[in-house]
Amino acid sequence: MGLVYLCWTLTATLLPQPPRPRHHRLMETTAVRVARIRRLAHTGEARAIRRAARLPLRIVALEVGCAPSTVMRWESGERRPTGPKALRYLDLLDKLLREAV
Repeated sequence: MGLVYLCWTLTATLLPQPPRPRHHRLMETTAVRVARIRRLAHTGEARAIRRAARLPLRIVALEVGCAPSTVMRWESGERRPTGPKALRYLDLLDKLLREAV
């Protein structure tokens, strides 16, 4: 049994691995970005960035494409940002941070 396992292990490590799909890198990037906006919303940093820029909820909601109550729930931690709207929200916050500097 040990010899068979050793041969299998050596074969598996020496054979070239199949290439990852091209969209794999994009998926990782998207996952990292969604995790980032969730962290910003959960910690209250997203609300602080918005308030520092003096942007009302309704303007942020228009930019993101959702209801103001949705943004409010994200910022209060009641809901987690998901999907394309979460990414648009992150892009808006990043833009506000760049303009503040």
